[in-house]
Amino acid sequence: MSGGPFLFSSVPALSAPQRMSVRRIIRAGQQTACTWHFRLDEPAWHEFVQYLVDDPVVFVGLWCDGNEIYALLNDGSTAEAGPRPLMASYTLEGPRYRGLSGVRAAAAPFERMIRDLWGVEAMEASDTRPLIDHGAWTSAAPLATRSVPSSPASGLAEFEPPDKRVAAHGMIFGRGPATGNTEGPVHFRLGVADGVIRTVETRAGYAHRGITARMREATLASALHLAGRVGAGSAVAHQWAFSAAAENALGIETQRSTNRCRVVFCETERIATHLLILARTARAADAQIAATGLYGLRERILQLCEAATGHRLLMDCVCFGREAPECWQDNVTVREKLQALCGELMSFSRSGMKELELLWRTIPGFRQRLQQAGRLSDAKARALELQGVAGRACGHGSDLRTHLEAYDDALFRPVVSSGGDALTRCDVMFEEISESFRILESISEQLLNSHDNGETGSGPAVVMLAEPCKGYAAIEGPHGPVWYVVSLQDGRVRQCYISDPASRLLMALEQSVPGTTPDNFDLVRCSFGISIAAADL
Repeated sequence: MSGGPFLFSSVPALSAPQRMSVRRIIRAGQQTACTWHFRLDEPAWHEFVQYLVDDPVVFVGLWCDGNEIYALLNDGSTAEAGPRPLMASYTLEGPRYRGLSGVRAAAAPFERMIRDLWGVEAMEASDTRPLIDHGAWTSAAPLATRSVPSSPASGLAEFEPPDKRVAAHGMIFGRGPATGNTEGPVHFRLGVADGVIRTVETRAGYAHRGITARMREATLASALHLAGRVGAGSAVAHQWAFSAAAENALGIETQRSTNRCRVVFCETERIATHLLILARTARAADAQIAATGLYGLRERILQLCEAATGHRLLMDCVCFGREAPECWQDNVTVREKLQALCGELMSFSRSGMKELELLWRTIPGFRQRLQQAGRLSDAKARALELQGVAGRACGHGSDLRTHLEAYDDALFRPVVSSGGDALTRCDVMFEEISESFRILESISEQLLNSHDNGETGSGPAVVMLAEPCKGYAAIEGPHGPVWYVVSLQDGRVRQCYISDPASRLLMALEQSVPGTTPDNFDLVRCSFGISIAAADL
């Protein structure tokens, strides 16, 4: 054999085939006018669902408009990248579509609501029970184009057959939907055997108000008002998320002063909501002295909010494109009021919180009762893609505030723990309250500086586009991330899709209660801080 030496280095290396991913499948679809929304055909949708099993994308929500099914994902971990929306849609060719709940458990409530409202059924769904249709509606699938009169129903809630051990040696306890207590209307079915709860099922939907349907064709002001009524404990988070999504759709960049005001509203709401959850948990655990102190501190905060803004729960304080509603008039006065509010909150609340936290830790037997009660494992939290306090108490989940530009001026650290029980969730809330006070302290020092920098607070001129436009936003609320996707045209809302953490928290409650004694059920339920109204929309 003649010729020179064969140089292996000159042979081009064989490239390894790239692994198919959900991101690649979606982006191979038909791109819409929105850069993060792609339409898939039926084979691509099936492939998309198949690869969802172990892909790192985070499931956010699933919705329907009668013509298409929309799946919103976050492209990667929110802990690492923050909000990066990726939406896939599939045009319906009949009353069925390939469901997602078989591979992403958190999709189940969305699929059930789509079936109740639109009559579109998810194939291979993990749960096919009605969610909000209790048989009392005059028509089946009321939002569908061809809605038909509903057939008479028994009105009895549908539940799965009881556990064999419960059926043989235990009993079934029903709780709700109307109890006269502070929780929203929800029916819990507890299967008890051998002194512990073995199964728990929830039947919700009693608080459904048709929020998203009422937003369709509404003005921005009317839709913003409705967003503040999704859940009383997260009104600011929802109105901020709606406003930010609409601003994103219209290409409006908010001033730093507007963002700072929103941060003040949101962190004050977080403190008040955490205090309420802690107080209810303490009362459920028979720690009345701690509950009384927590209720009292929250009431004082609500009184300060009312004096500063006219709203105890800060509803309607977030305004589209500007710092505050026009009825507040002088925007410099708005900043002065909020700076004064921050000062008053910190002057008495920090000392009060230290006393309450010390009391919380020293009541005999209290912490021992919370420990191991309602424990949610890290694996279950990950399967639900749980975030917010409940997720971070399992060592899982992220805090969107670390990625939001509005918090660039704020000094705080995300609180993450492990344990996953009621005690850990409460400890995380105490820590988050302290961090919220730090945020308020750092923001309050800069509120008036915006005026010195020439920011008027009235915001940029808002131009309503005649052509359709779409925007998104994600805000870290007291219970976890709140997502909004808004479609606008001619100054009105064409569609609004909402994802609130409440539906996942209900699923987490169901999975954490088994093994808990019946007398601890209420304290476990309260420690999750579930807003039934937000779950039912």
